[in-house]
Amino acid sequence: MVVFVKKKLSDFKESELIEKISEECNNSNVLVGIGDDAAVVSTSGKKMVFTADVLVEENHFSRKWFSPKQIGMKCVEANVSDIGSMGASPKYILVSLVLPKETEVEFLEELYAGIHEARKNYGVDLIGGNMSNGEQIVVDIFVVGETCLDNLPLRSNAKPGDCIVVSKPVGGAHSGWNLFKKGVEGFNSVKKMYLEPKADVEWGLKNAGLVHAMEDVSDGVASEVRNICNASRCGAEIFHEKIPVHKEAEEACKAMNFDARDFALFGGEDYALVATVPEENLDKVNGTVVGKIVEGSDVVLEKNSVKEKLERFGWDHFRKE
Repeated sequence: MVVFVKKKLSDFKESELIEKISEECNNSNVLVGIGDDAAVVSTSGKKMVFTADVLVEENHFSRKWFSPKQIGMKCVEANVSDIGSMGASPKYILVSLVLPKETEVEFLEELYAGIHEARKNYGVDLIGGNMSNGEQIVVDIFVVGETCLDNLPLRSNAKPGDCIVVSKPVGGAHSGWNLFKKGVEGFNSVKKMYLEPKADVEWGLKNAGLVHAMEDVSDGVASEVRNICNASRCGAEIFHEKIPVHKEAEEACKAMNFDARDFALFGGEDYALVATVPEENLDKVNGTVVGKIVEGSDVVLEKNSVKEKLERFGWDHFRKE
């Protein structure tokens, strides 16, 4: 039985909760259990990869800004991103919904239009799901993928000396969210980065065999690097000036008096991939080097030639701050 000493979820970091409820699996077919972006099971010569991600109204999306179709699209992108980070191809999805009883049928039709549009982009089949009623909308998607890789790019595989590489510019989604939150007009291309993010599955498939560890950027680059370091028992240095950001996002942040690279570090929902790459493979991997894996356990940010240990990371669902 799981026993919690602390009394409220807000007293825990999300990673602490996951560790607390995790137990060893005794099934020899389970190659990777709780703790990575997806679980991995060996079957018939291939490895099946499983993940589930839940998106909650007024937490991950708001109907003030999102159309029902965009909600459906984002839910698929967020989930297939985890599959791609394992170097796997998404194959099947199951969709479970919680909907208020007064929800109009048109909302459901448009939500599924978005789900179908996004899943077809990845050749994924919708094979089941569930519906129930509740006070707010919740979309829970379960994805099954597969891979033939022998060496999976797990969080625990990073090595000191690896370069930290980001697959594409980041910080755009959090910039878009802040534009909506502050009611700033214009910057529609940046707002779209938040409303309609795109997973980097193809990048993950192409480079999985060349990297040591890989994770999708759902909670900010700093958070994902910290996860990799914790699992690999190593440290990291992140180069603030090297983090790639969209030009439009940078302009939007200047208009709001924010630093776009801080949004890239601590914002999330870009669904880029961050990987640790051995130097001998660096010329084969297209992406931007934003840091390096080092000995120790600290994650350090180098900004304006000053190195400072990071104490702040990305989004955490249960922490009060």
